[in-house]
Amino acid sequence: MRSIVREIVLSGIIVTVLALLALPFIMAGTLAAELVGLVRTSIGQGIGWRVWVPSSYLVGLVETAPGWRLKLEGRLMRQTGVENIYRTDRHGDVEVVTNGRDLWVYTYR
Repeated sequence: MRSIVREIVLSGIIVTVLALLALPFIMAGTLAAELVGLVRTSIGQGIGWRVWVPSSYLVGLVETAPGWRLKLEGRLMRQTGVENIYRTDRHGDVEVVTNGRDLWVYTYR
């Protein structure tokens, strides 16, 4: 199975870095809402509503991310050839087998 690949997805890395801004607020806010909610439900609910802002930021970030791409040009494609680039999102499982001298690549969808 051969595939022409001209881009690498960087959204996972970018989303992870940007999500680090929201995660501490989501985690601490959720914990505070739960613990305070055990004593005073109305105050716990108010804290929970404040967690909505960083949560919706995170959801919006993840929804926007699939459009972020980096074009793969030059060196990698010249050195390996596009038929030697395997991607799990296009090829499914990729198994690489070698005996120390030869190399076999199997893809399973």
